[in-house]
Amino acid sequence: MSDTTTDSVDMLARMDASHVTRQHWKIMFISGMGFFTDAYDLFIIGVVMSLLKDEWHPSPAAIGLVTSSALMASAVGAVLFGRIADMLGRKRIYGYEVLLLAAGAIASASRPTSGG
Repeated sequence: MSDTTTDSVDMLARMDASHVTRQHWKIMFISGMGFFTDAYDLFIIGVVMSLLKDEWHPSPAAIGLVTSSALMASAVGAVLFGRIADMLGRKRIYGYEVLLLAAGAIASASRPTSGG
């Protein structure tokens, strides 16, 4: 066996024998919260569209445009703000994102009705 094969086998054996640490849980939590914020946005668009169908009677084209624009905005935002996060720091940008998401959710929840 060559040295690289032995090193690879040794590395894999060490990884198999390792235990889950606090750092692993932290990384998993942060990754999960990033997924949650994206999924939350897309889920809310779907819920709102299903509720507004009966009230506003939008055309199928309008429904498709709103829901697809949410997906497009998510993709563009990931590219744009991913680049900004690379420059300014992901932790800082993620903190701002969470604050903005919380403020929007609180503002939405405090609106008593959809009418004036």
